This record gives sequence, C-alpha cells and structure tokens, in this order.
Amino acid sequence: MDRSLVAAVASGWIESDAPPALQDGLFQDLDAWTADGGQPVPVLWLSLMLRLDAARCRDGEISACRTALSLMPDQHYFRYRLARALHHVGDDPAALAELEPLAAMAAVDADLLALRLEIAAAMRTDTVALLSLTEAWFAARPEWSAQHGSLIRILIALGAIALARRLMTEAVRTAPTAIDQKVELARLAMLTGDYVAARRLFTELSSQGIADLDLIVGRFGGTVAPYTPDVENAIRAAMAAARALPDAALASLPPSPCPPITGTPKVVLVGFESTGFPNDMAHHLVGSGRAAGLDISAYLDNALTMAHEVRATDAWVEARVEAFEAEMECRRPDVILVDWAAPLTARGLSPERLAELKHRLGFRLIVGMRDAHAAALDCMTRWLAAVDTLLLYHPLSPIIAVGGDTVFVGWLPVHLPALARTEGRDLNLSFVGSVAFTLRNALLSVLLTEDLPFTAIIGERRKTELPDMAAYLSLLGRSRATLNISAHTHDEHLVTGRVWESIAMETLLVEQDNPATASYFTPWRHYLPWRSVDDIAHICRFVERNPAEVAAVAAEAHAWAARHYSAERFWRGLMAHAMRND
Repeated sequence: MDRSLVAAVASGWIESDAPPALQDGLFQDLDAWTADGGQPVPVLWLSLMLRLDAARCRDGEISACRTALSLMPDQHYFRYRLARALHHVGDDPAALAELEPLAAMAAVDADLLALRLEIAAAMRTDTVALLSLTEAWFAARPEWSAQHGSLIRILIALGAIALARRLMTEAVRTAPTAIDQKVELARLAMLTGDYVAARRLFTELSSQGIADLDLIVGRFGGTVAPYTPDVENAIRAAMAAARALPDAALASLPPSPCPPITGTPKVVLVGFESTGFPNDMAHHLVGSGRAAGLDISAYLDNALTMAHEVRATDAWVEARVEAFEAEMECRRPDVILVDWAAPLTARGLSPERLAELKHRLGFRLIVGMRDAHAAALDCMTRWLAAVDTLLLYHPLSPIIAVGGDTVFVGWLPVHLPALARTEGRDLNLSFVGSVAFTLRNALLSVLLTEDLPFTAIIGERRKTELPDMAAYLSLLGRSRATLNISAHTHDEHLVTGRVWESIAMETLLVEQDNPATASYFTPWRHYLPWRSVDDIAHICRFVERNPAEVAAVAAEAHAWAARHYSAERFWRGLMAHAMRND
C-alpha cells in the first residue's frame, strides 16, 4: 500500500473528523509514523485508535476504525476494535454485526469471546453457547494468563458465579509462580467467594518477604495470634493513655474563618446519579446544606462527571453537557459545587468548559475532589486554573503545596435521616465496601476464614442488601464497630466517607493507622487504629467483650466531631472561602 496515500488519507481524516482537542496529538502520531519508514500501515491507524480510546473519544474511534477498514478490510483486529467501540456507545446490534465475520475466531480469541459475552449481557440474550465456549477455552489453556482473569471477571459480572468459581478452582490448583498473576488469582478467588483459596494464596505471597509486596498484601504468617489477657491489657493501656491527654493535645484541623452565611445563596451540586450504588456524597451535601440554610439543589447526570463510563456516543454526551449549561442559564446559581471522582477525558465536563461558563454567568465554582491523592495530581492541577475553591477531604494531599489559597480542606458534612439511628447493636464488627483494592482482599480473606464475630457486606451482597443510603446507615447503626481500610495506593491513605458516617452514627471506628485520619481525630481516644490483620482480629474480640468501653469511645468521637466538624461549620467555612474576594 502506498505510504504517501495512507498518510494523506490519515491527515485528511484528522482534519475533518477528529476532535479538535486531540488533533495535535494525532498529527504527532502521524508524523512519527511517517518519519519511521519501516512501520507497517496498520501501526499508524492503531496508534490513532489508541489515542482516541485513551481520551474516551468514542465517536472518533468509530470513525477511525471505519476509515482504516476501508483501506484494509481484512484487518480483523480493527473490526474487533470497531465492535468494541460500538458496544461502548451502546449500539450493541451494530457491534454484533461487525463481529459476525469473526464468529468462528471467538473459540480461540479471548478478547473476541470476552466482548461477545459483554454484549450478550448488555442485550440480555442467551449466553449458554458462549459460556460453553468459555469453558472449552479454559480447558484448552491450563496455564494462567491475564486473559483468563479478564474472562473470569466478565463471568462474575454476568452472575455466572458458580462457573467462575469452578474454573477458578482448577486455576488455583495449578497456580502460577509469577507474583502478579498470583495476586490476581487471589483477588478473583475473593470475588467468587472462595475465601479459603484466597487466604492460602495471599499467605504464600506475604511469606515471600518482598517489601513492595508487603504494601500491597500486608504481612501475614498464616496464623492469627491468639487473643490473650496481655493483648486486652495493651489495648486498654493505649486507650487510657489517650484519655489522659488534655484537649489541647488532641488532633483537630486548624480553624478556618467561618462567618455566618449572608442571605440564602443559591447552590447547585453537580455530580453523578449512580455508579451501581447511590451517590452518598450528594445525599450528605444536599441534606446538610439545606439544614445549614442554603438554597441547594442537585443536578445529577453521569454524562457530566462520569462520562468515561457512560455507554453513549460523544454527541449524546455533548448534548447532555449543553442541556446542563442551558439549565444553569435558567437557574443562575450563586455557586456551583462539582463533586469530582473521575479522570479528565475528552467527554463530559472539563475545567476549561466550566471556566468559560463561570465567566459567562458569574457564579463561584467549587470542585470537591473525592480522591485527592498523588495519582490525581495532574487532574487537580488542571482544576486549579478554573475554580474559586478546590475542596479537599484529604488534609495531606500533595495538591495543598501547589494550590495555596485556592485549597479548602474540609470534611464530609454527614446528613442523617431522622430514622437513621437505632437502639440495637446486634452486629459486632462490620465492613462494607468495594473489594477493588488488593489489600482489602488480603485482609478480608483472613477475617472471613476465622471464627470471629465479623460481618462483611461485599460483592453481590452489597448490591442486594444495601441498595440505598437508608439500608447502609441502618447497618452502621446496628454495628458496635465498623472496619475501615484507608490505603488507596501503596503509600497513601484517604479519609473516606465511612470515617465520618460511622462517627456520626456513634459506631466505633476501627481505622487503619494513618496520618490523614489522625489529623482530624486522635487514635485510641476517638477511634481504634490497626496496622495488621492480627490487630483487627484482636480489636474485634475486644469490641465483643467490652461493649460499654467501645460505646464510650464512639460517643467521645461523636462529640468531638460535633464540636469541631459540624455541617454548619463546614458550610460557613466553605462559602466564606468561595466568596472570599467579594
């Protein structure tokens, strides 16, 4: 194929069809391919597709795939990518049509098989034949690979837990020696409910004595240390030492100006509606804001703040953004508060788009970063250029050193419905949460295979038993204590919403030892810290045997939060910060 013709077609496509924001990067890819005369033609188009995919530019990727296929109709991988992109925008019938010429390859190509399973799940069509193909694929490939893991995850998402567990059982029996593959196997064993297998794998990993691995799976020797009188006395001694501290020595954020709110500012909270679970942040912010005297309403649309996950075309997402802008033209808010928890892509809201809207309408812009850790530093830096206030719930975030006066460090202003509290505490220690993090899986694999008064609501149980905030808060209210695992990266902890929710419910917080939470509350005085699975097991027993002392710690934490971190103080401080140049 004539390379100059291919380059001309690619250049014309970029100019006419590619999103303007990505054109410079796409032309750089074209220039690099042109300069390296040895690169095959498909490499050029694949580089363009990958850049578009990374930016979640679905319409552009579909167009690029179709243009490439017009030049190279026999490139099966491009047809697969076209079908994948069509699935991502919700056009599953068109995706299936593209896959039809490749149907016979699904028996040997794991990527094709996985995509067909995902499409069948989305269309709710019969998957029996595809599940049989999956079993045959596993039988023919006993050596574990990343493709095995991808297929197991799709089976779990399909609800084919029994099949996933059966295939996993065979895989665990012939477990690989590579560390990353063994970690993945252990995580998948947890997701299929095989906690014994997960514990065995995590224990093997922990015993290898690799420092970096310890940060991922923790250190566990295989047996939980017994709960003895010495253990209980050590816990009591730590609590007594913390109780002896004067108030001046207890942890609290430095006070910030929080004058009374003038008038009734009109605030619009912008966020996502749901990601499979209710938006707890929206519940708390809107409820507490109204209680503090604000005229606050929510505008929740996944296309605005979670556009990378929305199965829709770029044009549809853009229409949702334009509808939001038109609604703000009508509402004319004084403040827009954006709840942000996603990467910045070419879809949905962006700092630049909101900065232009702010300039046009004259509102103050606050962006609240849920996960203000180092991995989000580039994202936070882009937001700094647009906002009046960057709201953080992480007092040690690296953006604080960069953001200066634009940063406001706050907390979650919990809003409890009138019926949220409960008199009974029939659960001892509970855990609710995602099992997306390896450390959580490693710890839970041990706790769930010990004879402990411990309840974990994870995976499918979480979806069915805790479908809304009322059910979740009820569980917290029934628990004497709740376990929180704060590590989100190898070396960084976040102060999660569960910290504030458990304290608001007067449930003892059993928190991973970390300096972020200790910036708000004092360990052993306001919560019980842990560093290892032994610590958690021992605290679990302590909670069971000493309910009155546990309740006293929870009550003191609740009183400290009411004194230093009330919803009214949060809103007064945040609004004063956002309006500080008036």
